Parts: sequence; C-alpha cells; structure tokens
Amino acid sequence: MKPIIYTTKDLATILGVSDETVRREIKRGRLKCFYVGDQARFTQVHIEDYMNVKDFGMTTREIELEKEKKQLLEVIAEKDRTIKEIKNFILKEV
Repeated sequence: MKPIIYTTKDLATILGVSDETVRREIKRGRLKCFYVGDQARFTQVHIEDYMNVKDFGMTTREIELEKEKKQLLEVIAEKDRTIKEIKNFILKEV
C-alpha cells in the first residue's frame, strides 16, 4: 500500500494550527519530516510520533520498547521465582 504524504498545509489543518507553527516545530526538532526540494512532507508515522511525543513524551518506537521492556522484566521475575523455588527445594532435600 502506498503511504499518504502530507504537505505542511495539510498537517496544519490536521493539527488545527498555522503553517508557521508546523514550520517552527520542524525547526525545533519536535516534528520530523522529509523534503521534496525545499518543501517539507510528512507521513502518518511522522504525525503519530509527533503526537505521541506531545502527549506521552515518547516516540511510537520508544513506547513499543517500553512495552517490550515491561514484558521482559515480567519474564525475568518469573524465572527468578522459579530459580528460588528450585533452590529452596534442593536445600530442603539436603
């Protein structure tokens, strides 16, 4: 599927701000884009990342990584509990 590409004006309309606000956010490094000539263009990923950073302080990828980290920590905790149970069982047998 071909991604939808948005112009600065399109994005300003979506966000309910002026074109200049969009350009300022790009200059501040808060809004990622790519350029066609000297014109900024945006994909849905750019917009989602911007909104996530604005709302949650993290990019989409950072949010995904935090979820993965939480899952891994739960797996580690479960393994630690299992190891502790085995250790206690062995010590009772001795």
